[in-house]
Amino acid sequence: MRAASKIYESDGTDGYEWVIPVNDEGMELFLTFDGTPRLHQWHPVRMKLLSTLDEQKKLLKRADFPWFGSDALCLRPEAVCALGNLLTEYGELLPLCCGSTELYAWNVTTVVDALDMDRSKVIRFTNSERVMTITEHVFRSDIVQGLHAFKIPQAAAIYVDNYFVARVTDAGLTGLSFRQVWAPN
Repeated sequence: MRAASKIYESDGTDGYEWVIPVNDEGMELFLTFDGTPRLHQWHPVRMKLLSTLDEQKKLLKRADFPWFGSDALCLRPEAVCALGNLLTEYGELLPLCCGSTELYAWNVTTVVDALDMDRSKVIRFTNSERVMTITEHVFRSDIVQGLHAFKIPQAAAIYVDNYFVARVTDAGLTGLSFRQVWAPN
């Protein structure tokens, strides 16, 4: 039996493009990405590509993953091509409307209850059992073993393993970095 891999969360890379919804409705839609498939009722969300930092007028580098957030990654066709079936095995690609720039949102639909709540450190909302943030992740190895990408019911973030990170790195894809949040014992 193969041991579980290290688990990572994604992050944007300084100096690379960002992308944001044009209106609040678009932002609210992304906040509902909870693993539910959306492709069959999807209407492309209007997005704006940020290629400069307004306050500094600093030009940002072109990104294969223009940064939006860790719960719905945005990709250019080059990233889709490089990662191929890895993306569709664990989720779905949703087209975005971004002027002349072709972009997709990756909605991860693989949701597993893999967080060991007794050993993880979490901060909960006041007077609620709902998790606000996870400060220390402890995953159940038997559940995450062999998964290259997934979400958990307690958080909105997309989690990926060493294999996913290596595919992104080996393909030379830009705009996305990774932060290790867990390693098996």
